Amino acid sequence: MEAELNKVKQEIEEVKDEIKVAKALPVELAERVALLTARERRLAALQDKEVLLLKQAHAAAAALPPTAQPGTTSTQVGGAAAGGGADGDEKGKAFVHIKKDDDMKALLADQNTDLETCESAVRELLRIATQPPAAQPGTTSTQVGGAAAGGGLTEERMRQLLREDREERQQSKPRAFSSVGSTEAEALLASLDIMEMDGNVVDPVVLPEDCPTCSSFDYSKYCDEAAGTCDLLAHHQVELAKMGVVFGQGGYHMYDLHKTPTLYTIKTAYGRSYGGNIEGCLSPFGLMPTSAARQCRIAFEHKQSAKQKQAYRDQQSTEVPQQRVAGAGADQGTRFAAGCKGQAVTAFIGACAYNVFPLIMDLTDGEVHHLLHLKGVELFEWTNLKPQQAYYKLSQLLKDHHNLLVQRSLVLEAVPEEFQAPMKKLRTLRPASALKEQLDSIVPEIEGRMERLQVTYELMMGWAQSEQLEMPAAVRAMYS
Repeated sequence: MEAELNKVKQEIEEVKDEIKVAKALPVELAERVALLTARERRLAALQDKEVLLLKQAHAAAAALPPTAQPGTTSTQVGGAAAGGGADGDEKGKAFVHIKKDDDMKALLADQNTDLETCESAVRELLRIATQPPAAQPGTTSTQVGGAAAGGGLTEERMRQLLREDREERQQSKPRAFSSVGSTEAEALLASLDIMEMDGNVVDPVVLPEDCPTCSSFDYSKYCDEAAGTCDLLAHHQVELAKMGVVFGQGGYHMYDLHKTPTLYTIKTAYGRSYGGNIEGCLSPFGLMPTSAARQCRIAFEHKQSAKQKQAYRDQQSTEVPQQRVAGAGADQGTRFAAGCKGQAVTAFIGACAYNVFPLIMDLTDGEVHHLLHLKGVELFEWTNLKPQQAYYKLSQLLKDHHNLLVQRSLVLEAVPEEFQAPMKKLRTLRPASALKEQLDSIVPEIEGRMERLQVTYELMMGWAQSEQLEMPAAVRAMYS
């Protein structure tokens, strides 16, 4: 009886913890509601079971004969048992009002009963009341736990979700941006009170008559995204230069970051961590790559489409390529919502958390472009743009704020107030030890003592500049 009661109490605490986790679980709203409803039902069932066990304990306690005290005659004991003695009445009341075994000892102690008698009564109570409460007719444990919640979500599924979420949050290593799905990314935006805007409707891209013509990039020539990243970044530079963007001294540079260890790590309010990089970025000229990632003006994410991957396989195959139905999904470009939105949105939020100006992200396969830009609490998403539309839109951001954005050591306080607010909010996503995490993840991967020292200094300087901190003279002297 005692073991069973303790087990029920433990399960009640576990379900309460699961409810707390479920409230922050990044799943669709319907699934979260079903999950919480099922957990609440499970909690109610366990609490009912606890009450039933306690009632059995009460009944058993009421049925117990009073224990004879040293020096008490059998007649006195019998009288007490029959309810004829005042001591028997008082002890009977004490047993009837028992709620827990610990309470039994306290109540009996209040009746001046010695400790030995109290312990004897507890053991007798637990010996008698050993039968667990019967389950309700036709009710299975799974139904009690959750399948009856109405969402078709079994208890096993809920436990799996909660277990995965708990184990994930307990892991010290952040989840990669590339592993984040669109639903999870939308939950991240919701936790930040950021609203998604359809840029094509709210602020459509209108090309001027004299807008230069831009070309697409053939990503099908490469075995994977990484193999073509360097060339695609060079292609971005050529097309942006057509739009009047200045590169070189006094302008910008295209930085390749796809082989750089994790530069962005964020931790959400519900305890989940994400980390990763972007493929490349456009930043002021003259920076080291690690610092360029913190002075990013345009972030680039590259995704080969299914059509491009198949074209590469066809080129490498000695067999005749199979005919595919025109217009099928495999022949379309990279779609924003098809497996890449989660990565793009999470990487975008991560990059913004470490930058001082609301950058703009371009997710592209070289043919179709999807742009993300944060304005206040609104995330504008321009989807399925042609190269000419995308590069024109990117160039406008740079031209509108040219004198500000070409500064290599731009600080948040120098940015107009309208742009500061969203960046300050996203900075709260940085882990408390983000600088240490950056150093630990990047520096050990670099070969050569002098190179490690240089990168360490660049990271420290980037942090000092963004936080408006003065690097100690001793540190500057050591690295000079």
